[in-house]
Amino acid sequence: MKAHYKKIGYGVLAAVLVVIFIFYYTTSTSQKGNPGAINPAFGEYISSYTAGVISSGSPIRIIFAKDVAELDLVGKDAGKLFSFKPSVSGKAVWLDMRTVEFTPENRLTSGQTYELGFYLSKLIPVPKGLETFNYS
Repeated sequence: MKAHYKKIGYGVLAAVLVVIFIFYYTTSTSQKGNPGAINPAFGEYISSYTAGVISSGSPIRIIFAKDVAELDLVGKDAGKLFSFKPSVSGKAVWLDMRTVEFTPENRLTSGQTYELGFYLSKLIPVPKGLETFNYS
């Protein structure tokens, strides 16, 4: 009779451990949030941007919802508005009053994921938390 209770005890213990594991796994991943999610508040300032899988030789563009640059800046260097992880050398230029384009000095590494930061607050006043537009 003792062996029968021992088997039941092990079965209950195994079931409890499985439930704890499932609970831990589901709550720990949901608390992290979606790291790739973009704050929708950026939509007031940025209408579109280059993202996703792109060609290793492609430029990266940010298009604003409203004019940001003066007409006399079109075609000129936009300064240090982009940051990349891993690091990427290149140049940012104003294509028009709403579009800034970063062209890498060399081709990007194929298959590499890059984290991009765009310093929005260097161009226009934005609420706290929207100073840098981050995505990958």
